[in-house]
Amino acid sequence: MTGALAPSPSRLARAAGSPSLRLVAQRLLMAVPIILGVSILTFWVLNLIPGGAAQQLLGPEATPEQIRALEIELGLDQPAPLRYLDWLGGAVTGDLGSSIVSGQPVTALLGDRLAVTGELVALAFVVSLGLAVPVALLAAYRPNRMFDRLSMIVSITGLSVANYVLALLLVLVFAVQLAMFPAIGFVPLSESVVGNLHALALPAAAIAFPLFCFYTRFLRGDLVDQLQGEDYITTARAKGIGSWQVLLRHAFRNSSFGLITVVGLNLGTLIGGTVIIEQIFALPGIGQLMLQAINTRDYVVVQACVVVFAVIAVLANLLADLLYAVLDPRIRYGSRLIRASCSTQAPYSSAVRPGQIGSPMIRTCRSGCGSAAACSTSARIRPGLRPRSLMSRSCTRSAAEPSSVRSSARFPGGTATATGSPAASPSRTNGTVPARYSASPR
Repeated sequence: MTGALAPSPSRLARAAGSPSLRLVAQRLLMAVPIILGVSILTFWVLNLIPGGAAQQLLGPEATPEQIRALEIELGLDQPAPLRYLDWLGGAVTGDLGSSIVSGQPVTALLGDRLAVTGELVALAFVVSLGLAVPVALLAAYRPNRMFDRLSMIVSITGLSVANYVLALLLVLVFAVQLAMFPAIGFVPLSESVVGNLHALALPAAAIAFPLFCFYTRFLRGDLVDQLQGEDYITTARAKGIGSWQVLLRHAFRNSSFGLITVVGLNLGTLIGGTVIIEQIFALPGIGQLMLQAINTRDYVVVQACVVVFAVIAVLANLLADLLYAVLDPRIRYGSRLIRASCSTQAPYSSAVRPGQIGSPMIRTCRSGCGSAAACSTSARIRPGLRPRSLMSRSCTRSAAEPSSVRSSARFPGGTATATGSPAASPSRTNGTVPARYSASPR
């Protein structure tokens, strides 16, 4: 019975050889030195700050003897490397130490405040990205029109204002003058969902608005470049596909890669903004805890907060890499995709739809040859189209004139041959070559 429920060795071998699992394992191994370096840098910077934790606890009127006695009691008299190694040994086992000021375990302090920061970051992220995508799509649908120009003005204005300045303006307008939202305070989610959202509205808006402006401007610019400068968009329009379908199914799908990258890179800004925003709105989160620990020189708490932020950033970037695999089959299938050999080391990808003779065929060059080059490729079509069909292609490209392409594919009922030349310049990357088919039976 147990042997029947156990996974077979072949399934385990396929799971171990999955490109996605290899990607996760590589990113987790790379995260270890990153987090270690962040902890070392944080500990070193904290030791450079003038004044010690003992002096901050005893006050400015404490005598040197009192400060020395408290340092010995807290273990601060030991050399810095020994104190760091002692903290690192406990962190490996899950013990982040105890607060120098309050004596409470750091894990308990973080557990109480992590939920508040998590709610604030999640709400700001959903609001910024949820508004940026539709606004950017509407602006790119009709560029240089009224809505597009208005969105650009709002984006530039939002990028020019710091989040803490925006937070003070929101408090002045919506909390003091209009009295629509509370200026300070927090309502736990377990007590009231409406009260929780009401208390987090202004802090989340102060963090989300600059990110919304940045995402909108970036995505709008990339969508306009895709719609106006890519040959596959021209091919899609030539097939009679509607403007909205071209925008959503083709342009937005390719632009989403850049958006995912930007979102992953800006997560540090999103988390870092909570430090000041939580202090302004008196939210009991990790940001407020870390700022208070810096003022009291509680290096144990600061160290733990920075490490938690670093781990969240690493996991977010790992999630972004996994989203690439969802959108791009080349990452998901790994070696099963088309392999191309070219004298200029230029990767090519081609797609043929068997049974659709007379439809345009697209050959995509993803790097572009900047000098005279001759490329020849013999490739197996990607799984899902025709597993046993073979396609051969030869292309010649020079720096002074466009490429000429000749492609042929063998199908069960005959052979299809395609010839064509690109309209774009030879140095253009991601160029596509529409071609015409001629079919002959076997």
